[in-house]
Amino acid sequence: ARTWQARAADTWTSGSHRVSAFASWERWQVDDRNSFGVTLAGNRSTLWGGGLQDSVSFGSAWVATAGLRYDRHSEFGDAWSPRGTLAWLSPGGGWKLRASAGSAFRAPSVGELDYPFSGNPNLKPERSASYEIGAERYVSGGRLEASLFWNDYRDLIVFDFTTQKNQNIGRARARGVELAWRQTLSSRVEADAGYTYLDGEDRTAGQPLLRRPRHRAFLSASWRPASALTVTPRATFVGRRDDVDPISFARVSDPAFLRYDLFVRYEMAHLAPYGRLENASDKRYEEVRGYPAPRRRFALGLEARF
Repeated sequence: ARTWQARAADTWTSGSHRVSAFASWERWQVDDRNSFGVTLAGNRSTLWGGGLQDSVSFGSAWVATAGLRYDRHSEFGDAWSPRGTLAWLSPGGGWKLRASAGSAFRAPSVGELDYPFSGNPNLKPERSASYEIGAERYVSGGRLEASLFWNDYRDLIVFDFTTQKNQNIGRARARGVELAWRQTLSSRVEADAGYTYLDGEDRTAGQPLLRRPRHRAFLSASWRPASALTVTPRATFVGRRDDVDPISFARVSDPAFLRYDLFVRYEMAHLAPYGRLENASDKRYEEVRGYPAPRRRFALGLEARF
């Protein structure tokens, strides 16, 4: 598989307007040769995209944002995706209320279309409409946030274990609540926590969407024992979720799991060595039934800036 990408973006201000524009180009190409011979020879997809967004302030309290994105896919044609947001900030700066709505387009990837055996060249692109309202409360050294969201999907792409292929779901819905808390506890410690309640439904079959947990949460902290050293532990909880057994094709429930990760970074003048430990407790779990997640993993890296 080969991927080429190019993107250009710019932002400028005129009076109370802040305008952003972008253009993008992506191309994917795949080839496959195995014991059956050549199964794919230069299959490729191209996506051109462009968008414009204007954010305008009305006094010190109101901000309205409107944007429009255009995509042209080599196989699926044109798609327009509008989005708008309205936000209000209280005079004292302690509260922020916001509401937004928009639509989106996602074309099937070359893997979903062409991967041997599981690919489905008859897939349609996903289209969605999303709505959200939220409130933010700013407190000393921190922020509390609550959001209600509703997403409607048409032709959602999922993997069907019965047919062993990617398929479209005619209609689907995901709605729920998100809660977040960010707080500076001291000059060296910051905390970050979040919780999501999700109700996902395949509206064609009248069943819960696969592999979408009703409950998900995380808790992390950022500790700086020295000015150049940052230590970030994180705990992630994923609740029970519907799935399909890959052998019997029966609908099953995947158990909940709790995973611990650790990230360490040291800042120098132009270099930043870092280390990452994932699944620190060596937990056995499956995010997808029949596909065990990796056990404890270590990674070391070095970032250089010029």
